[in-house]
Amino acid sequence: MSFRSTPPGDGDNAYAIAFYAGQGAVATNIGAGGSLDVQVVVRRGDYNANGTFNLSATGADYQVLFAANGADFSSTMFARTTVLPATFAGGGTDFTEAVHEIGILGLAAQGGSLTTSDFVFV
Repeated sequence: MSFRSTPPGDGDNAYAIAFYAGQGAVATNIGAGGSLDVQVVVRRGDYNANGTFNLSATGADYQVLFAANGADFSSTMFARTTVLPATFAGGGTDFTEAVHEIGILGLAAQGGSLTTSDFVFV
């Protein structure tokens, strides 16, 4: 299901990061614009010893998700925050769509933050 009003800007470096602070959380835009395409999804929680991830608002870790080849995820920030926030709550649909995953262990517990300037697509 796509909620685009304009053609996708895959790889254009004008994008939003959808941040989910835990299970059931509505996306927070840590990018530069309310309706931008989403190229990075960050979910907060805890990685288990077996590599699985549990969403948690008090988790110590970040799970960073990317679509194939730096492409946009299928829905915009506007869809995630305004049109159908419950559909995207917790970022579960993004996890299913993601092709690449990076685990950043301990950063959330240390109060670290991520912004669009932390990611460069080449």
